[in-house]
Amino acid sequence: MEAPGVTLLELQDWAGPEVLDAALDELGCDAPERVVTLERAFWDTFDWRLWRKGLVLEHRVAGGSRRLVLRRAGASEVLHEWPYDDVPVVMRHLPPGPIADAVRPIAGIRALLRCARTTETTSTRPYRNVVDTVVAEITVTRTEVLAGGALGDEGVAGRELPPLVAVRPASGYIRPFERIVDDLSARTNPYVPGQPLVRGLDGEVTEPLAPAMWALGRSVGDYSSSLDVTLHPTARAEDGLRRLLEHLVGVLERNAPGVRADLDIEFLHDFRVAVRRARTLLAGAKGAMPPDLRRRLRADLKWLGDVTTPVRDLDVHLEELDELTAAGPDALPWGLGTGLAPMRDVLAARREAAFADLLAALDDERYGATLAAFSSWFDGPPTPTDVAAHADDPMLWFASRRIAKAHRVLVAAGEAIDDDSPPEDLHELRKDAKRLRYYVEAFRGLHPSGLVDPALKELRRLQDVLGEFQDTTVQVELIVHVADDLAGRSPRALLAMGTLLAHQSDRHDRSRARFAKRFDRFSARKVSRRFARLGSRPAAVFAEEAEAKATAKAAADGPGTGDGAAPASASSGLDTTWTDRGPEPADGDHDAAHGAVDTPGRDDATVGPAGPTPSTPAPADVPAIGGPRPSPATNGASHDHGPDPAPTRPDEEPGSSANGDSTASPDTSE
Repeated sequence: MEAPGVTLLELQDWAGPEVLDAALDELGCDAPERVVTLERAFWDTFDWRLWRKGLVLEHRVAGGSRRLVLRRAGASEVLHEWPYDDVPVVMRHLPPGPIADAVRPIAGIRALLRCARTTETTSTRPYRNVVDTVVAEITVTRTEVLAGGALGDEGVAGRELPPLVAVRPASGYIRPFERIVDDLSARTNPYVPGQPLVRGLDGEVTEPLAPAMWALGRSVGDYSSSLDVTLHPTARAEDGLRRLLEHLVGVLERNAPGVRADLDIEFLHDFRVAVRRARTLLAGAKGAMPPDLRRRLRADLKWLGDVTTPVRDLDVHLEELDELTAAGPDALPWGLGTGLAPMRDVLAARREAAFADLLAALDDERYGATLAAFSSWFDGPPTPTDVAAHADDPMLWFASRRIAKAHRVLVAAGEAIDDDSPPEDLHELRKDAKRLRYYVEAFRGLHPSGLVDPALKELRRLQDVLGEFQDTTVQVELIVHVADDLAGRSPRALLAMGTLLAHQSDRHDRSRARFAKRFDRFSARKVSRRFARLGSRPAAVFAEEAEAKATAKAAADGPGTGDGAAPASASSGLDTTWTDRGPEPADGDHDAAHGAVDTPGRDDATVGPAGPTPSTPAPADVPAIGGPRPSPATNGASHDHGPDPAPTRPDEEPGSSANGDSTASPDTSE
């Protein structure tokens, strides 16, 4: 008779190890015969690139063996293993071999961080029958967890994991095995009836990294730089903005330790992208949050963006130089690839100075005060509409207006560019494209993916051309400046830089030549129609919701409603006394532009999985964004604001460019 497999049980939280030991003693198990200790250290990139590919990299120490192991997540299958004595907190370079060959294409430029350490102590207790034959083995594994230490948490202990109990039968001895499993499963807390001693883990994936991260208060895959926030179409605009910005501030705080420790350049990249996304949302938040707070936060984030730009720009230049150097002397014609070392030394010295300024900014009181101001607003009460006239607008309406305007601005600016336009105009256009992309990505959950993804695909293609043009513009200028520093010191370096200058100039000219064709495709009717739909969906969405509610009401009313049934807009439950607040004011204060609007506050809306019910929802017959809206009476007055104004870039605080970027030091990478 074939023996069943191993049954895995987990000790419940209420029971300590001594309770389990007592239960095994009562069963008649022998004392532990074998005790084995296994130390593990787990590595992954900060954004879990290995885990997302289904891989786990760990270092194992057992007895005298010390090995680096790459295996499948949730499985014991080892793909590669390699002798490795060192256990560093951060691995920027894996030892040459099959593991490095498998991991490097996935990790890319990111460092491998030690995210957790565990010490597993496994004891095996035999179970004998009356004739002293071992008929089953009970293996108990106890695990202690320590933080990895890569982000300043060295030595921090996690929660002790519940012991795991594995019951393994000897061949042919099914009944004793079943009796042990049934006995342990039937035991309960003597003080809380019905609370079991163990729970079965049959069918569950037992991945050691997952409970280790849980013990540290985290979970595997718990960080991603993408802006994936669930929004409800009828939520208050201010509530949606709070959720989006709270996520972005969380990204800042998660990346700040890695930026300070200079672990890899992607920490600063993600930090800066979060800053830029937040600035874009704040630029479009006019009228949806307290105006003074909005102005203050925009100024603070602009300061943070400016102070991080030099380091990021130099990171990009150094990365490209390192790629050329790694290619060897033939990276440039006539074997001049090795002549770039003096240029790299100059850039590295500049980065060191810029990084010191960056650290000083993160230690500055202004940085802490900015985070505190965000936190206070996140936890604060709803902003009344006499302070922020659009705070109660439905989220879908608010988002679609921003997307529609950003698209109009981008198309109008692009159509104004001709062969004589200076590089600065294309740089401004690139920032307009980023603004539109950030809006679409922030609000993508409000729209069908089949509508969002094709639009973003064309937008990214346009950004690629504009990005290459701007990158090469800055790189050409940088090469010229560094050549001045090296004049008379290294002729070979100047020759190499001259060759590199010619290469970058050629890329610059080719990307400029590709722009017109790429922009024509982006502004074509097919693509423009997609963005127009993103900017006009509120009418259809609210109409569908009204029709669904009307149908439900008619069904509930039963016979007799027939031709006398109320129209959808009246029977839908949506408030048809929608307050038309019209176009946004040209600057600053919505109170002065619109006057006080008597609108119920946030207490009338609840945010949850089912979404909020806004205080002033849009009526069913709302037209498409960009056209005139109905002007119902508000406090006895009729409002007619006319069509939306001509596309213009958002108003900015003094000293900033169209999207709040410093024009003195353009970002070459994001």
